[in-house]
Amino acid sequence: SLRGGGAGGEIVSCVWRAGRSGALTDHSSILFDVDAVTGEVRGGASNARWYRTGLIGALQSMCAGDGESSHNVVRHPDTRHIITGSRIQDIPTIREMVSEAHGKMAAGVPLIGWDVGITTSGTLLLEANLSCNFFRGSYDSERYYSFLDEHFQALGRRLVDGMDPP
Repeated sequence: SLRGGGAGGEIVSCVWRAGRSGALTDHSSILFDVDAVTGEVRGGASNARWYRTGLIGALQSMCAGDGESSHNVVRHPDTRHIITGSRIQDIPTIREMVSEAHGKMAAGVPLIGWDVGITTSGTLLLEANLSCNFFRGSYDSERYYSFLDEHFQALGRRLVDGMDPP
């Protein structure tokens, strides 16, 4: 979420991470782009190569792997269930939860990536990522770049005026 929208944060991108069998973290997942308004799940992609380590991993990370070049993954690679085209039903609750959390917990933070869990017991806010990116999700790049420009101009003015950063 970007600071200032809704109750506290404007939702600019949404991704559903489909975990992989045997994976220890969500770094090994398929990232399905989600329409942040309707909850429609779009095509998926991988970013697993971003997390490779060591010399061999670094060399391998220079080449795009299967499912990385575009959002062309439709099925979960382990279960083979079709994911693209499904809908996250509780997207309005998720949007409200994230926006409210941004306003109440971190109003001065310009950009936060939120991890949200959808469980049989309800929707849960898992964590806030203060160093985040859009992880293969679509977003309005003009809006985002404009936000960054406004933020850095305001930061520059505050520094020139001798004030503490926001």
